[in-house]
Amino acid sequence: MKKEARLACTIAGRPVAEVDVSGMYLTLLFAMSGKATFNDKIDDPYKPDALKGVDRKEIKAIINSAIGSGNKNQRIPTGLIRDAGIDQKRLTELRKLILPAFECLGLLKKGVCDSESLAVHETEIMMRVVEHLQEPIYILHDCLIGQRDRALHIGRALQ
Repeated sequence: MKKEARLACTIAGRPVAEVDVSGMYLTLLFAMSGKATFNDKIDDPYKPDALKGVDRKEIKAIINSAIGSGNKNQRIPTGLIRDAGIDQKRLTELRKLILPAFECLGLLKKGVCDSESLAVHETEIMMRVVEHLQEPIYILHDCLIGQRDRALHIGRALQ
């Protein structure tokens, strides 16, 4: 179901809202490693101050490709990287910038800490929020769908 259609739904006759975490897997890696790229609050985990001027789309593609493979050393452009318009030369340039800026990627290891294991952690977090709040909330990947007037409360519980 497309986002527009989801947001047109209701729960118990009340409009809904989505509460999500931007870059959930990256946020989890920051938390697990203790090596965040920010000191306090960040609106977008894919845009640390250290990488001003680097296209967010490129950063996100390289990081998500690394998380998906469980390998921080993406040396050959994957489909995700190529879809972002990054060729081999650009990947080499970006790796030199991204890897030092995102130390948390050092946790990645196929079968140990990769997209599959991070998905388990994400699901556990979402389930705990739903169980804690005991209200009608639906889980959809990296977001919770609840009654719009409860969105701030749901967001605080998720934090």
